[in-house]
Amino acid sequence: MRRGEQSAVPAADSAEQYPYTPREQEFVDGWLGGVVYGTPGTVRTGLTDLQKHTGTDELDAHHADPRLRDT
Repeated sequence: MRRGEQSAVPAADSAEQYPYTPREQEFVDGWLGGVVYGTPGTVRTGLTDLQKHTGTDELDAHHADPRLRDT
């Protein structure tokens, strides 16, 4: 994507096995540095840490499927 090439998004196991160049890995690491993902507990901790780090009093999360709700 960074190189302007279009391709399908690979499955997670394929992406994990991809032989990233050092420059590509740096890009991925930088992008993932601002992403909170994982189990519900991991996401809760990550968002709490983000809130403390930024000092914000509100977080807004978007999802592609608006029918999903918190449980």
